[in-house]
Amino acid sequence: MAAKRARAHPEPSPAEPGVVRIRLQLPSGLKFDRRWRASTTIQQVRDALEVWVDDQQEPRQPKLDEEMYELASTYPRERYVDHDATLSELGLSGLCALRVEVSD
Repeated sequence: MAAKRARAHPEPSPAEPGVVRIRLQLPSGLKFDRRWRASTTIQQVRDALEVWVDDQQEPRQPKLDEEMYELASTYPRERYVDHDATLSELGLSGLCALRVEVSD
């Protein structure tokens, strides 16, 4: 987790051009809402999510293991499995809502 914290980028200003706001909904119902640059990779989003979940003292939400979940949009349904792809490359812009889907 320390390495993920060290790689964290500061949140960009809402006035910065090309900012993408993503709201991630976890299976527990918790929501992680943050702004990103369009050049941010899915892996960087995942790292920040895992750090955020680790910081929460929320018994409803177990810690996330990077191998046990994927990020997905609901409509149109798409799973973001290329973790090196940028938000821009995936067509994510403006305000996006993604789900954290945990595999069994």
